[in-house]
Amino acid sequence: MLRTLYSKIAVTLAVLVVLLGVLFFMLVRSSFEMQRLVVEQELNEPLAQNLVKEYFSRGGRPFTEADHAVFDVMMRINPGIEVYRLDEAGRIVSFSAPEGRVVRERVDLGPIRAFLARSAPYPLAGDDPRNLSRQRVFSVAPIGGDGGQTGFLYVILGAEREDSLMASLSVNQAFRTAVLIMAAGVALALLTGFVAFRLFTVRLERLAAVMERFRASGFTEHVPWHSRARAGREDEIDALGRTYNHLAEHALQQLERLRAGDAARRDLIANVSHDLRTPLASLRGYLDTLLLKGDALSEPERARYLEVAARQSERLGNLVSQLFELARLDAPDAQLEREPFMIEELVQDVLQQFALAARDKGVTVAMEVAGDSGFVRADIALIERVLVNLVDNALRHTPGGGTVGVTVRHAAGRVEVEVADSGEGIAADALPHVFERLFTTDRTRGPGRGAGLGLAIVKRVVELHGGTVSVRSEPGRGSRFAFELEAAAAGGPRDEIVISA
Repeated sequence: MLRTLYSKIAVTLAVLVVLLGVLFFMLVRSSFEMQRLVVEQELNEPLAQNLVKEYFSRGGRPFTEADHAVFDVMMRINPGIEVYRLDEAGRIVSFSAPEGRVVRERVDLGPIRAFLARSAPYPLAGDDPRNLSRQRVFSVAPIGGDGGQTGFLYVILGAEREDSLMASLSVNQAFRTAVLIMAAGVALALLTGFVAFRLFTVRLERLAAVMERFRASGFTEHVPWHSRARAGREDEIDALGRTYNHLAEHALQQLERLRAGDAARRDLIANVSHDLRTPLASLRGYLDTLLLKGDALSEPERARYLEVAARQSERLGNLVSQLFELARLDAPDAQLEREPFMIEELVQDVLQQFALAARDKGVTVAMEVAGDSGFVRADIALIERVLVNLVDNALRHTPGGGTVGVTVRHAAGRVEVEVADSGEGIAADALPHVFERLFTTDRTRGPGRGAGLGLAIVKRVVELHGGTVSVRSEPGRGSRFAFELEAAAAGGPRDEIVISA
């Protein structure tokens, strides 16, 4: 019954309203009862004095059994009173009541004196001779004798009245009307509260249903929450709905990235397996040939076989080295040891490494500096790796007679390095993918084409430095790879920065 939010709120509201209604009823009843007592005591204020004048004015009779007859007459005339005669000390000396009904022997004179002196506001209650724990409103008057005051005539008002709700309702029309109005108010408050809370919780139910559909779909189908509130009138429920929309969209994006990453990992494993299998098979084939036919081979054949095996071994080692290097750069604790250095000197050193290979292939390599020379702040070893990969990539794709040029530009606190070649170029549909791991423009992956990890390493290193890398190319007109680094003052401090992936 109380499984829904609305039912819990409705029951709570009902209990609170009923409790408040009971409290209000008690307050109203107490107020009406107090007002009734005030009115009753004010109206009957001279009652005791009149009775004294009527029955005790002739010399103030002594305490006799005749008082009982007088009291009986008084109470028959007004059944709503009880009459007691007290001495000067407040002791009850005479009354008219069945045996055992009067349980007090004495009445406190404090309220009596306050009544006679008019020193206390009404209702003023005095001791009830018939009940040790209750007090009642009264009227009192002194009884005087020939020698002075001989006691008091003590009249209890409203004697034998039932102190019950039904008696109050039947006697007091105003109180009955007030109770009816209060009951109507409680009912109206409950109805209004139920309707208002329903309007609130129905929106939460809609949001919960939308979220449940998202969960039931395995968090793959986003059912958006649509707010029906006007602009500027949204509340916390609308904010919760918007947050759900953002979380669901983010979750779907993350799921899509995970799927793409999983597909990329499968492709990586497949491609790496292919690239490792080819040199391994070639290496094993030549080595097996040397083992089986070593004595039958001539020295030139043996040297050629060993050269091919060494070349395949080198290719295999380069591929494994690139895989480990890329894994190290992708690690969360990848570190950069930044220091200022002359980028032009590093470019010159890298070009010297490829001078012999370029001369053997008939390719011209050159460096150009646009603007004044300057320092950059970066990890010199990783930037050298970037330059080596880009220059090597340019040489491999540039035929004899072509050129490979490296241009360094300094501007506005940044340094741009561009590696350009006059080689075969890259097709337009392949440009967005050249920095992907194991991507190569040669789908056959022929010998010497590489495993497609060099440019992925370039992109990762530049990103770790907070820079960007770009490529421009046209088939048959060569390619241009460029990246940016932060410029630095000469001789600046060396620092180590931990990069979290």
